Amino acid sequence: MKFPKPSREENAAYLAHVRSLPCCLECGGQSLIDPHHVVRRSLGGSDLTCVPLCRMHHAELHGPRGERRFWEDRGLNRWQVVADTQAEYIRLCV
Repeated sequence: MKFPKPSREENAAYLAHVRSLPCCLECGGQSLIDPHHVVRRSLGGSDLTCVPLCRMHHAELHGPRGERRFWEDRGLNRWQVVADTQAEYIRLCV
């Protein structure tokens, strides 16, 4: 049995907003910001679940320790970071 590929919501304006924010880890780096999809796009993840990470932290997150440990080591709830990023976007749109 074949399952359909999950569809995902794309939102260029939201991605532009995420790229305009500082790294969510408040590292103060001047690196470019990469929107990190908390739910993988291949699994149907939406652009609306992106968080801003500098290139250094984004590479670290995708490193051998894995995403779960990345967030745990910092004492952060990735879903709270998503909610905070979305709230900032909504605040700017209103």
